[in-house]
Amino acid sequence: MNEVSAGAVVFCIENKEILVLALVQNNERGESWFDMPKGHVERGETILEAAQREIREEIGLQLHIDTNFEEENAYSLVDRDARHGRSIKINKRVVFFLAFMQSRDRKQIVLSPEHKRYYFMPIDEAVEKAKFENQRQLLKDAKAYITEKYLT
Repeated sequence: MNEVSAGAVVFCIENKEILVLALVQNNERGESWFDMPKGHVERGETILEAAQREIREEIGLQLHIDTNFEEENAYSLVDRDARHGRSIKINKRVVFFLAFMQSRDRKQIVLSPEHKRYYFMPIDEAVEKAKFENQRQLLKDAKAYITEKYLT
């Protein structure tokens, strides 16, 4: 089974420091991790439209998306098919953009029910805390791009 999702690294800049949005949710085992706004591309929707919708749904804001930064993460996972009672392999492709947020808008965030909280952290800290290598690389690439385009 193949799935395509879209999302964004949401960031703001404060005192020349790049801060990224971390969303916290629980998985089935009760473990917490941080993630970025993302979700499935719906029928008839472009990847960019899906990223914009997911940001609105997950944090309640319409943000500017920088489409000059686009990075794809691909991975596979095994999930339980509830209808057939068996495990299925899912090949997942997630396309990430960057979404710029003004610092003053941080207090306007309204989380979706799937998230229990959010916070902002320096991008270097996010790289260190990232659970997956592809997430770490995404954040490193985002930092390089943001530094060049937004901080110089």
